[in-house]
Amino acid sequence: MKNVAILVLCSLLIVSSAWATDDPAARNTYCTTGEEVLQIPDVVPTFHPRSSELDEYLGDTCIVGMTYYDFQHNGTVSRMIAMFDDPENGLTANIVWMSTLTESEVVRHVKFNRAWYNGGFVVEETGGYTIDAGDRAGYICLAENNDANLVIPAFHSRTLPADPWVNTIAGELDILPGVFNEFDLSDEYPTENQFIWPHVAMGPNNIVHVIVTEQREGNTDEQYQLYYRAQYEPATNSFTNLNPNDGEPIVMTTHGMNISSDIAVSSDGQRVAFAQTFSRDYLIWDMGPDEAGQFNNDVYLFVSEDGGENWNDPLNVTNHLTPNPEMLPDTVRANQDTLRAYTDLNVYIDHDDVIHLAFTVNGYWRYHSAGDGRGVVMSKIYHWDEVNNQMTQAADGYFFNVYNPGDWQSIASRPSMAQDDDGILYMAFQQYGEEGDTLDYSTSERPNSEIFITASPAHQDYYGLLWATPVNITNSRWTQSGGGPAGECRSEKDVSLSLENPGDYLNLTYIVDLHGGAAVREQSEWTNNPVVWHRVPIEDLILSFSSWLRNYPLHLDSSRCWLDPHDYEWEPFGFHRLSDADEHSELPSGFELDGNHPNPFNPTTSISFTLPHVGAVRLVVYDVLGREVAVLLNRQMREGRHTVSFDGSDLASGVYFYRLEYGSHMQMRKMALIK
Repeated sequence: MKNVAILVLCSLLIVSSAWATDDPAARNTYCTTGEEVLQIPDVVPTFHPRSSELDEYLGDTCIVGMTYYDFQHNGTVSRMIAMFDDPENGLTANIVWMSTLTESEVVRHVKFNRAWYNGGFVVEETGGYTIDAGDRAGYICLAENNDANLVIPAFHSRTLPADPWVNTIAGELDILPGVFNEFDLSDEYPTENQFIWPHVAMGPNNIVHVIVTEQREGNTDEQYQLYYRAQYEPATNSFTNLNPNDGEPIVMTTHGMNISSDIAVSSDGQRVAFAQTFSRDYLIWDMGPDEAGQFNNDVYLFVSEDGGENWNDPLNVTNHLTPNPEMLPDTVRANQDTLRAYTDLNVYIDHDDVIHLAFTVNGYWRYHSAGDGRGVVMSKIYHWDEVNNQMTQAADGYFFNVYNPGDWQSIASRPSMAQDDDGILYMAFQQYGEEGDTLDYSTSERPNSEIFITASPAHQDYYGLLWATPVNITNSRWTQSGGGPAGECRSEKDVSLSLENPGDYLNLTYIVDLHGGAAVREQSEWTNNPVVWHRVPIEDLILSFSSWLRNYPLHLDSSRCWLDPHDYEWEPFGFHRLSDADEHSELPSGFELDGNHPNPFNPTTSISFTLPHVGAVRLVVYDVLGREVAVLLNRQMREGRHTVSFDGSDLASGVYFYRLEYGSHMQMRKMALIK
């Protein structure tokens, strides 16, 4: 454990020194309004990708910091934002990121900032607080305990350039906001290689769970995955290593491939889920590193039911069909499955403690004319949960193979899941372009990615199975051939969705790369890039959904592929669908729900209906999220025609639905309140 007093002093000196020597114009956050770029030293107003597209931008955005480092993760993006209901400032965003202050990656730090919205955005610390006290740190993520308004950052770091890497977790000092006490996890590793890229989660008991990945020698070597547990004590701002054998890490697997691990904890802290891609080239084809590749993987899931003390045997979730060489030279038949898991995934445990996985799959052909093991950047994102045990397509980036987004990038990738208070399941991700694009990116300029969101309804028959066609919430695409030049591109990447989203907004963070590609990989120029907090109004998002995304089989034999019995016919999102019996049975003669009049209305309207016989009647009004707004009738009624008045004086303008239930039958209509 580092000495707290020394740490505090070093942190303050580093922060003050960095700002004293940095260019003030570069460290100030900014926004765009019309054609003017504003330098804002303290309070940061809304940031939009490009002034010409303000009307298309969904939600409110704010810059919490800047970074020249345009990659936050080389694979899986763990949580980088946590929302707390602060007693003083209200709903507050806690955001972390990796930063360099100059056009270089030599000195690199991890940053933290808080921001809140109270009629306008307020950012606590201009540029953010520097967490680490060393020479180089990076690849930060965030664990949270919402009950205690507590966040624990995790990252890898070193104190001096010659020092080995260590994996670090940190706690913020109560008396000094933005100053963190660092705790280095054990560096007693089972191989000669170092371990970095931590991913972290925490339950209500303040037990921090960390997964780290081996820094292998070759790009196609298998990787060890190690697991740590540590107990955080807020009163002393200290950690206790809970691993057995003097705190040594637990080897979860030696078969990892790519930087794709993720970890999640249930609401009671008992269920812990860890997922990782395993190389099929090693496990099935018995290849060596000179023959193996990074594109041919399955997704494996590890689960602990006792808070991380014991782990079940891993489950092969994807279990792709193995190619059959006996079918050669017919490569179409020999390839079998032509999708494989790549380098990013997301583990989420929902409000009912059900484990969900979202993972990116790329096109892959074991046998093809150019040789073995060809992968492409076209991709899809699939969802799986342990209750349904089926794979459903949540995003389709299977278009434009001429795109070249850059290293570790696919057309659609980086999924991040969370629920709202009503149980609707959301997935945010980044995507390069949209189907139908005809732009030419054959030059050295890279295309820019945008942030999309899809969602699955809370209804038990469709939850996690039926996904809305994703909505583009940033609309920042460069509309000319060749890609946007440095400073003009708006490439939103490495999106992270907050685990908790109380109230009426989803909350996300991402980097806006001002030049497509990766400067750290010499694919683009260095630019000083905004770190954005984005609030998406849930009601506006749901009203933007207009269709369901059809499923596509992950496996050639269509096994575990869910198909909507209603053939993906669109109905209002979040609303309970009719059962098959209700939807297809004939309504009794004389039973009819008429449209309301007037429609649209302000603030009152009349709803009329006809009953063929005496019976139990229930007439209910719902909002677009499926929440009950008003019960207009719930009693026995006589046969004949009836009219009921509805007063929307206390409601906001928008679309509402009214549903008439008569015995085992029902009908539903839509109405619009415009004030």
